Amino acid sequence: MTHKKSIIFIWSRCGGGHRVAKDSLQQRLVQEYAEKGIELDVSRTFDIMGEFFLGPIGNFCVHLWDKSQRQGKVKTQSCLVTLQKCADRLFFPIIYWKLVHLLLSLEAEPEYIVSTQPLCTLALLKALRFVNRKRGWNVRLHLYLTDMPTKKATHFLRSLRKVGSDPLLAPLLTVYSPPAITETEDFWHRSCGMIEVITDRIFPIRKSFLQTERLKEKLHSRQLDLTISDCSYVIEKEAKVTFLMLGSQPSHQGVLDWVDALIARAQTAKEKHFLFVYCGPNEQKKLLDAVVKRVPWAPEGLTIVPLQTQAEENLALLMARSNRTITRSGGSTSMELLHLFQSGAIFDPETRETLIHDDGVSHWEAGNALYLMQTIQAQYRKPSNI
Repeated sequence: MTHKKSIIFIWSRCGGGHRVAKDSLQQRLVQEYAEKGIELDVSRTFDIMGEFFLGPIGNFCVHLWDKSQRQGKVKTQSCLVTLQKCADRLFFPIIYWKLVHLLLSLEAEPEYIVSTQPLCTLALLKALRFVNRKRGWNVRLHLYLTDMPTKKATHFLRSLRKVGSDPLLAPLLTVYSPPAITETEDFWHRSCGMIEVITDRIFPIRKSFLQTERLKEKLHSRQLDLTISDCSYVIEKEAKVTFLMLGSQPSHQGVLDWVDALIARAQTAKEKHFLFVYCGPNEQKKLLDAVVKRVPWAPEGLTIVPLQTQAEENLALLMARSNRTITRSGGSTSMELLHLFQSGAIFDPETRETLIHDDGVSHWEAGNALYLMQTIQAQYRKPSNI
């Protein structure tokens, strides 16, 4: 390597998609810079809810968020997002001075700052402008939308409207997003004003989802061999596969309702069927135990496989191979599904069912759902209507 550069990453634990986008961008940018003979330092990565920025306040917010997801309390989540406007003002001084301190402590100018979360965008930009003027830098903020661009994505777009009308701040920001196909032609102008918006880049999704040729090769062999938690599963072409994944912190009751409904339906089905059930991160055992207890209830022909934290390649293979996916319409999941369909990596697109868990949907997830309905014919569905 003949040169060395750095990029700063800001993300949030409130929502798995913010982390996924950050991780995928780190992987991709390191590779892109390496191809140019440049060593890229991506070690400066900060959770805006973590110790450097918001500390105990952020940890408390994350606890509320994760708990509401696991309990399926959509109203609580929506209330927390509604309070974001207040949080932007309340946390402004902390975020502003923390970023100023961080940037002034650097010996060399970073390439730019990447943010994959919507909180305090205005504070980040004003801190950036102050340091740029003080040190003679030209650092910009690259903001990646981790939800689909619809008018319901207010948690991202609210602050952008204000920035987009400010001739001093707008030039410091570039927004990256999927195309806004569900809105009128002037959607970006109304939402972002003078801000530069780029919609023709690869989605910020995990690397294994982008390796579509590798996925196609594995899915079109005689059978798919998967190893999960030291157990091996052989999925033949004729077998049906359902992948149930209701977000990074899945609603316990929602998952169990779907498992019970699919067991009941399998009582009369004669086909060989695999049901893969994501039960949340490894530290969450309650849902996993409840699903494991249901495994013996499955009739002959149905194999229930509870999952916790998995290698991303397994998740990509399952999402591509499934005859039916049942998800919440989270931003990261929506982008992963959309990419698999657009790249032709779906195993059997003609009969594929993409179902969105219809048991209370948050405002922004309703926007993601609408986007998927118009692009890959997704449907809302309740367990009682499977």
